[in-house]
Amino acid sequence: MELRTAQSIKTPEDRLNGSIWDFVILGCLIEVVSKLNSERTGKSTFQVVRKLFDERLPKYRNIKYEKPVSANDLPEQLYMVLRCGLVHGLSLRPDEKVRNSGRYKPYWRENTLTLWHRGNHLHINRIIFNGQEWDRVNIDYDSLLEDIQKALNNIFEDGRKNNEKGKIITDFIMENPGVGFSPGTWIKPATQVELLAVHKHSQ
Repeated sequence: MELRTAQSIKTPEDRLNGSIWDFVILGCLIEVVSKLNSERTGKSTFQVVRKLFDERLPKYRNIKYEKPVSANDLPEQLYMVLRCGLVHGLSLRPDEKVRNSGRYKPYWRENTLTLWHRGNHLHINRIIFNGQEWDRVNIDYDSLLEDIQKALNNIFEDGRKNNEKGKIITDFIMENPGVGFSPGTWIKPATQVELLAVHKHSQ
C-alpha cells in the first residue's frame, strides 16, 4: 500500500511551504497504521500507537527531552498533538478534557514539537517559554511520512508470513474500509494484489 497525501500532487517548490493539513492527514495515517499493527481487543488507540513506535519505529522512542522534564516520550507527544489536537480539534493542543484525563495528563506538555516541511527531522531545539528552557523536536513532514510508509510495508510483509498477523490486517480492512478500499475511489492496483496475498495467506 502506498500512502498518499496532498503533498504528492504538489511541485517540489510547493512542498517546501506545505500546509498544516498535511499533518492532519499524518495524524490519521498514524492511527490507521497503528491499528493494522495490533490486535485491538482490550487496547486503546493510545496503546496501539505507542506499540507501533516501540516495535516499528524505535528511533522515535530514543529521542530524549531534557527540559523542562527528562522524558523519552516523543511517540506520546506525536499522539497528543497530531491525533488528539489536530485530528480532533484542528489545534496543536488537545481539548481540556483530554489534557486532564488520567491516561494523558502525565504526557501533556506545551511546545514539544515543531511541525514543518524543511528537513532536519528529529533535531532537538531548546527554546525559552514562560521564562523556562524547553526542548522542542523538529518533525519534518516528508521524513515522518517515509517512516510510517516503511512501518506499513513491514506490517504487510509480516502479514504475508504470519497467519495471525495477516488476519489482523484483513479483519481491520474488512471492518473499516478506508477511502482507498471503497468502490469508486482511487486504489493502486498493486495494493489490491498485496491485500489479496495477505488475505489468502491468513485463511
